[in-house]
Amino acid sequence: MLNEVIARQRLSLNVVLEANTMSALKAYARRTDAICFQFEVGTREEVASGELVAIPLVDPELRSGRLIFAARKDRNLPLPAMSFIETVKQALSQI
Repeated sequence: MLNEVIARQRLSLNVVLEANTMSALKAYARRTDAICFQFEVGTREEVASGELVAIPLVDPELRSGRLIFAARKDRNLPLPAMSFIETVKQALSQI
């Protein structure tokens, strides 16, 4: 979604790191002048402690993003996975 909005607005980013963990992105942002894109729920502790600063996106296209969890159709998720999903859903409902 972010790439689509950037392309439509004819902007460019200098992407220096792509990672599949939030901790890697946050660590890189803490140690450099880089920025990272995160869901608010993923940075609350670091913002509260003053390690990071959260700057909300104001573009209407970016504010309407949806988070989905996907799994194979015939798979029964293990209890820890279901518990995690419920925890995230509850946290997001409070935003």
